Amino acid sequence: MIVRAGWLNVQGRFEEALAQTDEVLAEFGGRGERTVLARLFLHRGMALGALERMAEAERSYREAIDLDSELLGAYSSLAFLLALQGRAAEVGNALREMVTANPQPAAYAEAVRTLRAMNDEASAARLLAQALDRWPESSELLLHVGSSG
Repeated sequence: MIVRAGWLNVQGRFEEALAQTDEVLAEFGGRGERTVLARLFLHRGMALGALERMAEAERSYREAIDLDSELLGAYSSLAFLLALQGRAAEVGNALREMVTANPQPAAYAEAVRTLRAMNDEASAARLLAQALDRWPESSELLLHVGSSG
């Protein structure tokens, strides 16, 4: 059912995706595996954001992060939502939280991709340089050298 919610989001059927997440939450509530519930809240946040229900989307993304701090997509989705609302300082905080909770090349690469998607090449370059200082041989990070947006 969680996969279906994600697929409905991809298809732009946000009301249906939201209804699907509501159904799963009603059925399983807090009884499910944390990582599975985190993905549910990520899909829920995506649907809510697309429906311009920003406060609810933010709560869903934060719930996903609380349930699974390794779910990198929840942090980057939260960062995009905050950027859409003009909350630039909080974008940096969300990405900083991601790399602090997940001090590994994958988290830094996700933050670099997110910043570049937001056309913030300067911040992306600084973060990439920091990460490469720490993990100079990381293939995940080296993929981003010399590329932009």
